[in-house]
Amino acid sequence: MKIRKHISKAIIVLTILMMFYTVPVSASNYKDTVFEFYFKTALGGSTTTELREKQDDSSAYMKCEKTVFPYTALVVASHSVYDEYYNVSDGHIYTFDSGTVHKMINYAYENNFKYAAIYAKRVYSYNYSANGLWSPDSI
Repeated sequence: MKIRKHISKAIIVLTILMMFYTVPVSASNYKDTVFEFYFKTALGGSTTTELREKQDDSSAYMKCEKTVFPYTALVVASHSVYDEYYNVSDGHIYTFDSGTVHKMINYAYENNFKYAAIYAKRVYSYNYSANGLWSPDSI
């Protein structure tokens, strides 16, 4: 009988402790940020989003809401906001048109880069713009 009482008390204590135990969770940087690209012929027709912190090994996310002509994009990364950009896409290049959404494979986090951005290049040799949403991590 005493053993049952001790086991019951132990179960109650463990249950109470488990209610207060929290597991640390790393929140990825998946909040969408607006981007506005303007592909100028004089500048070679390429541009990048701003750098954002890369917090996990998930794909980057980009949604093109509106563009006149398509553009291609890939993920680049940097060790700091002052460092140069490195291509971390491992050959994964995506084409965007109005309404296109891609989770963009990249290896920024795995290669210990702290920041990521999306590099975009126009498909046609005209000046044109594109806009939408992006994030360095995805759900």
